[in-house]
Amino acid sequence: MNRSHKKLVSFFSALMFLSTIFIFGPVVLYQGNMNDFDLPLLLILGLLLIPFFIALFLLTFTGIILSDKGHQIFVAVLSGLGILLWIQGTFLVWDLGVFDGTSIDWTKDAWRGVVDSLIWIILPGSVIVGYRRFYRVAMYAILFILFSQVAIIGVTTFQKPGIWTQNIPLEFSTPEEIFQFSDDQNVIHILLDQFGTQLFEEVLKDKSNYLNDLDGFTFFKEVTTSSHVTLLSVPAFLSGEIYTNELPILEFTRKYYQHDNIHTTLFQQGYELDVLTQFGFLKKREIDLNYYIIPTPYDSSPEKRYINEAAFLFDLVLFRYLPYYFKKLIYNNQSWFFSSALITDDYSSFEHFSANEFLDDFSLRATISRDKPVYKYIHLMTPHPPLVVGADNMFSGEVLPDSIPENFKFQAKYTMENIIQVLERLKELDIYNSSLIIIHSDHGSGIPFNIELADGSIVESYRTFLPSDAFLPLLLIKPPNQTGSLKTSLAQGDLTDLPATICSILNMPNQFPGKSLFDVDPSEDRERTTYYSFVTHRNDAMVSGFFEELQEYVVSGSVFKIASWRKGRLLKKSLPPYSWGTLLEFRNQGNILPYLLHGWSLPEVQHIWSDGNMASFKLPVTEPKTEMIELECQIKPFLAPSKNLDKQRVIISINNTRVGEFLLTEDKSQSHRLLFPKSLLASSPDMVVTFDLPDATAGSEIGLKDSRSLGLAFSTVVFSEYPE
Repeated sequence: MNRSHKKLVSFFSALMFLSTIFIFGPVVLYQGNMNDFDLPLLLILGLLLIPFFIALFLLTFTGIILSDKGHQIFVAVLSGLGILLWIQGTFLVWDLGVFDGTSIDWTKDAWRGVVDSLIWIILPGSVIVGYRRFYRVAMYAILFILFSQVAIIGVTTFQKPGIWTQNIPLEFSTPEEIFQFSDDQNVIHILLDQFGTQLFEEVLKDKSNYLNDLDGFTFFKEVTTSSHVTLLSVPAFLSGEIYTNELPILEFTRKYYQHDNIHTTLFQQGYELDVLTQFGFLKKREIDLNYYIIPTPYDSSPEKRYINEAAFLFDLVLFRYLPYYFKKLIYNNQSWFFSSALITDDYSSFEHFSANEFLDDFSLRATISRDKPVYKYIHLMTPHPPLVVGADNMFSGEVLPDSIPENFKFQAKYTMENIIQVLERLKELDIYNSSLIIIHSDHGSGIPFNIELADGSIVESYRTFLPSDAFLPLLLIKPPNQTGSLKTSLAQGDLTDLPATICSILNMPNQFPGKSLFDVDPSEDRERTTYYSFVTHRNDAMVSGFFEELQEYVVSGSVFKIASWRKGRLLKKSLPPYSWGTLLEFRNQGNILPYLLHGWSLPEVQHIWSDGNMASFKLPVTEPKTEMIELECQIKPFLAPSKNLDKQRVIISINNTRVGEFLLTEDKSQSHRLLFPKSLLASSPDMVVTFDLPDATAGSEIGLKDSRSLGLAFSTVVFSEYPE
């Protein structure tokens, strides 16, 4: 056999086989799942090309050194497998649903596995038996498949040229600039999510040395927050504006995080803005010079995170191109085979450890190398639950109950030690004294605190109407060149005073409401307002955009005296009446969102999952013209027959009156109808629709990494006047 021909055939058979899973498959899967990747395609392909070229060399070399007969069998088998991959990924792409936390019932439509198995047994068997004949035509098949895949990539590029350019990995590049400070002026703003005033005082009892470590700081013990919801508290303390249930929540956060806040003022004053965050809604803005998402797990080298993304894309490719029964292994209960294998430490999946590892890294790498003034906003999800730190500052091995204040303290102490370490590094760099440093939380920790009643007695807050310490955030401020051990101020204020305080300290123009906390007389009783919902859970409000009711509290005087607190307005959402026959869409930006009450997961592209044993929404309605009303809904049940979850019962109630029941046993989207009398609406201007789901099941109970208790995926609901 001609040696050159042997080399050529060996190379192209290996190329066709490997390019499907390392080049063509990744491109096809990437363009169909672009929102799931933070890295550009070229970078991921660059990583996948490393094993590709190694395998290409080894397979080509193997084909060359074999005897003529062995070479022919080798090429026939390798080419046959390449053809099988191409057939499987092009023509046998089974619809196994959306990877949104639902399980895959591998026993359903078992014929798919039979079809795949027959093809993957018969074709390789035929190739081995007739290897001589197949070898003669192998090059034609190889070139056909290669050219067809190149053509597909060409069409894909023409349709979506952005696949080669989008997702520039700003947050994954770990720019050195995020560790760099100015030798002129620095503002360091650190937010420790859910680190309340009471928790800080508990930490101080055990760590009295912090009084000196926090040199120049003032602890504002009497400060409140306008909201116990991070998504609302952050834009409020950056802008001085308070959420009052008038705007959809996301509109409020976009408005006051993107514009008209202390960040934009600092930018206009010549500061370079660095935003370092673990909190999802803080997106990069035009004013941000450097923007970095602190990943979980945290690793200071970007290479590991690049490999994680490449491994996930490779998992998707194998899931598509391998036969049915291998897909279950790759899927790995949505943990994905290669992706999960890269995370070996149990503790590394918790944001608390990522936050503290970042602080440790920050202390090691901080330098002075910038000329312009620098502002750094660092938002860390610690000591926010889950609580995973024991008394020894080590991983507790499990999630500890957040109902025990002591568990909060362990996590807070660990966090505070790393904060002190960062401050020590600033002292080593000789920029500590000249810097404005702000350390605070967005709201309280969720633990009881002592409050004085009218008769002078002291009780824990849970015995009053107050929801633990939700309104009492930590606030520590060190102005430039202020020295001395930690001071405690009883000045009454709110986090919304922060913009005015920063402007005053830095001698900048102030257009914000509020007052500098350093200018507040501690004996002055200032009136502050804060808001809490006993009706709508904050997660439900995130989905619907509004709280059903938002209770205002007015505080005038010390927060630790019950006499200072009084209830203010009850802010109810106001929505236009539902027009009979209007299709209600359950999805991102769907028109149902403002009407949702309880029991919903976050909206997805095509549906919204129920979360819990009950889901409800409320529609303001006008009197219908007919005596009967028809409800029609498009829904899909959460089923896993292999885990004994083979049905979902749905009980529908209108204004607390049961009107019908469905039994869903098919794992597909389906339409259901029922009728109910308009008399059920006579006693109320609203129609409350409730879906009781007794069979709703947590994904974690059937082997999924999903804590939601899933029942139904809702696509649409419509109420129509039913003619007699």
